[in-house]
Amino acid sequence: MAAANATTTAIIGQADSAIQKELDIIMNILEENMGKLPEGEYLRGMNALGSLHRQKREVLRERRRGVMLGNWMTLDEIEEEDEELYDEIMEVADNIVGEVCGDDSSIYTDDQYNLVHRGDERETFQTLLDYKPEEGTAGYETSPMVLHHAIQVILSRLFADTIHELDIVRPVSCQCGWRGPQGNWDKHTSNMRHQRWVNTERERRSAEDSTPETQIAVAAEANGDRVVFMTMDG
Repeated sequence: MAAANATTTAIIGQADSAIQKELDIIMNILEENMGKLPEGEYLRGMNALGSLHRQKREVLRERRRGVMLGNWMTLDEIEEEDEELYDEIMEVADNIVGEVCGDDSSIYTDDQYNLVHRGDERETFQTLLDYKPEEGTAGYETSPMVLHHAIQVILSRLFADTIHELDIVRPVSCQCGWRGPQGNWDKHTSNMRHQRWVNTERERRSAEDSTPETQIAVAAEANGDRVVFMTMDG
């Protein structure tokens, strides 16, 4: 599909050049004979030439847009069917990361490291949403589809980093009264204060009702597992 897209684009480019060549010939003829033509005829010729220029641009612009949309591929399709195009997308994404996040940043950064420093996520998201390919930028000389997917890859990575951060810092609470980041849960359950609470609860529950369910619950809490009690209503 990518090869067909490239072939069609090349044909459109050749047609553009051929039409422009003929228009230039007409322009030269009009200019060379300007003194021989009545002023009104010369102006009519120049107006007609300008109209042809505008029509050429509009027709070829619509044709290019149709080719791009007709041959659009999702990122998953490209990854499965066109390794070369996928590599181009990743290269553009890496270059844009360098522009937006700094030369030391890369889309290939290991997943255990965030792409941007904590607190810079919002600004980076906004910069990518407003990204405009201008001359000299990484996205200027690539196709709209490649640029779209390159931005998509970066945003996906930033989203994954953000979700990971939220999972770590999201507050959780324990029946013993402790409350803190989810990332500290394992450390909390091995804390002496928590263990004393577990032992106290074990003794209390054993005295109140030594059923198999309570024994399982107490043992689970001692191991740091969360316990959910279900009623007949669910």
